[in-house]
Amino acid sequence: MGRAFRLSFGLWLVVSGSASAQPRVPDTEMTAIGGDIGLFARAEALQPAVTVAGFYEYYLSPRRSVRIAAGWADPGFDREPSDSLLHIRLTMNLLYNWEEGVWHPFVTGGGGVYLLQEKDNGRSAGDGQTKGGVNLGGGIEYFARRLLTIKAEALYHIVAEKNVPVDPSGLTLTIGLKKYF
Repeated sequence: MGRAFRLSFGLWLVVSGSASAQPRVPDTEMTAIGGDIGLFARAEALQPAVTVAGFYEYYLSPRRSVRIAAGWADPGFDREPSDSLLHIRLTMNLLYNWEEGVWHPFVTGGGGVYLLQEKDNGRSAGDGQTKGGVNLGGGIEYFARRLLTIKAEALYHIVAEKNVPVDPSGLTLTIGLKKYF
């Protein structure tokens, strides 16, 4: 009985020691990359459309990070769905997350540049415009693996609308993957 106890206790020490030796995720100075796909929705004048985005994230601390992202959507106009208002967004956000085991809820806010191009039957119509904007939102990450998460996020983009055919602001609802390094 003594030998079995010592063997079990030794095995427990090895397993618990190796688990605690792994660095926390996320941690200060970690990075992450990822991609999202989802829906861009506007209350009026524009139809819902597919949106895609990619991002790079840098952790200032385990709870705070900075994210640089690029995204795309091409919603059609309600008046004529073959016409659209192409959105390309380049944004920088600050994020704060909470650790709840494998679930990490987060809030985010930031700003950026929104490139807008009106299209007529799939072809550029007129000059494109570059507008400033801000976004606010939040979401949740689920740690499927130690360094891989599934992410769901809602962001409301408020884009300057001067000299644009319709208000380009809208909500993105996305799901994606995020890989930590």
